[in-house]
Amino acid sequence: MGFVPGLDGIRAIAVIVVVAYHGGWYGLHGGFVGVDVFFTLSGFLITRLLIDEHHRRGGVSMKNFYIRRGLRLLPALFGLVAGVWLAAALLDVPRIEERLGERSLWALSYVANWRDVVTGTHGGPFSHLWSLSVEEQFYVVWPVVAVVLLRRRGVAAVRRTAGGLALALALITVWRHWNGASGFDIYFATHSHGGVLLLLGAWLGCSVDLIARVGQDLGRRLMMVGVAGILVISFIPDRFGDLHAGFGYAPIAAVSVAVIVGAVADDRPSPLTWGPLCQIGKSSYGIYLWHIPMFAISAAIVPDLDGRIRIVLGTAIAVTISHWLIERPALQLKRRWA
Repeated sequence: MGFVPGLDGIRAIAVIVVVAYHGGWYGLHGGFVGVDVFFTLSGFLITRLLIDEHHRRGGVSMKNFYIRRGLRLLPALFGLVAGVWLAAALLDVPRIEERLGERSLWALSYVANWRDVVTGTHGGPFSHLWSLSVEEQFYVVWPVVAVVLLRRRGVAAVRRTAGGLALALALITVWRHWNGASGFDIYFATHSHGGVLLLLGAWLGCSVDLIARVGQDLGRRLMMVGVAGILVISFIPDRFGDLHAGFGYAPIAAVSVAVIVGAVADDRPSPLTWGPLCQIGKSSYGIYLWHIPMFAISAAIVPDLDGRIRIVLGTAIAVTISHWLIERPALQLKRRWA
């Protein structure tokens, strides 16, 4: 497929609305949908990477795949946990000190979402890592399924499987919602909310040949509709309610598909390829990791500074340090396993 600059712009929009949602800024009380966009985009990219490697080499090295994933995700996560422990040791930050050891273990184990489901609670400096847990669980299972299908049946079988599973999970989610299941459980459980969108993205990742037929002009329109849809939904505070769970996450699925298809189909310069926006997108993983603990850490360091400025500056500093000291060396090592 090649590099698609617009995908970095999508990442940027997603992480911006998530940070604004967690900060309670600008009325973006539905900004949690940025996480949903990340789910769809992750399913798309991971599946596309597997298919591209299969086409290039006639097969996929699962060992190399998981080494690359580990080098991309784990060093920054370890750096986050170490940084929060350092802040807890040096500063008086009660919001991050409570049960820090237990919460660190849940964060590092990539099953934090199931901890939330079982306990019915959600909070702490690593509360946002529930979504990374869902993605990592997907990475453990789906690539194996996809590679087996690629070897035996080809891309079409992967597409049918991803689409069928996404539809099945969406219908089960709808049934559970309207039969009184907890919205909290549906939202955080791997096999409902996250699973639907990740598998939808996987289906899309098998459909680049179909996306190519869309054309640039229609792609540009879809891109604009998708971005507008994400922004509109970001103002609707329906995290556990009828709009999302009650319709199997169809609204956010539709706008996610629209914006991804648009970005891939139309490779011309657009607002999504604007340099500063793409730079935010390239740093979106670090921004997502650091922004929640930085609410508490920055308040302890510079309590008199405006909260929004604190978060932006604090997160930018933490992300920059993490990039140069941790992520950049890890990415250089990752290239050996390409």
